[in-house]
Amino acid sequence: MMPYNTKLRTRKFRQHNTARYGSRDYTNPFFQQRRKKRINLDPLFSWKVKLVLALIVALGIAAVWLFLYSPVFSIKNINVIGEGRFVPADKIKSEVQNQIDNNMFVLWPQKNIFFFNQEKALAALKTKYSFDQLSINKKLPASLEIKYQEKQYSIIWKENEKFYFIDTQGSIIAEANPAEISQKDYPLLVNLSGQYILNNQVALDLKYLVYAGNLFEELKKHEQEFKIQYFIVDNEFNTIKVSLQNGPQVYFNTDENIEKQINKLIIVKREKIQDTFGSKQYIDVRLGDAVYYR
Repeated sequence: MMPYNTKLRTRKFRQHNTARYGSRDYTNPFFQQRRKKRINLDPLFSWKVKLVLALIVALGIAAVWLFLYSPVFSIKNINVIGEGRFVPADKIKSEVQNQIDNNMFVLWPQKNIFFFNQEKALAALKTKYSFDQLSINKKLPASLEIKYQEKQYSIIWKENEKFYFIDTQGSIIAEANPAEISQKDYPLLVNLSGQYILNNQVALDLKYLVYAGNLFEELKKHEQEFKIQYFIVDNEFNTIKVSLQNGPQVYFNTDENIEKQINKLIIVKREKIQDTFGSKQYIDVRLGDAVYYR
């Protein structure tokens, strides 16, 4: 049996060791070092992100200014290539310049080569003039190139005391100077139908324009017999009227052969009316083989 004192010392030793073991704090130096590094890196990473974001915003603002408001891309030259009797190059240039100077396009300034609206400019030009060809091309950094070819007119149209050059499609090419009308070798068609020009287009069935042009060419072959003054279109269906110099009006049917009707007119003039031809009010050659006059 162990002595009492020995047991007591052994118990105390164990208690002492147990207490000392439980009172200590153990830490892993490896994990502590990683945690310190992570804590130190977070502020540094945040600063870099802020710097990058600031640079992106600055570059974005600079790009917007460069492309929208910088004079580098402001249109400075308008080169017009083409020539025309009724659509001068300076008028085309002036029309496009008006759009460039328009201050309504605040967000999309028209003076900027990138945001200049080509379709709007083309539509504006076609509203005022008639073209066989028309194009607008952007030439970086600050030029526009406009190429055009105006339509050739084939008829002179009179409406409400104004004269216009038009093509066989009824498109208005340009307004005509009355002083020039008598010098032109084209048919003059007077509109008395009550239907007027709309959107740069005559309000008339195109068959009347085509027929007037063909009738003009055929009557010119008989200039010794007739001197054409002008053509008339009114509300009479399928009818073109020709006013002759020193003579009556002649009514032609637009659905009948031109040559046949002219031949009837010649026969009536030579064989029936003769010297009284100039005093007649009208001669109607529209119906079959019959001729009516007054």
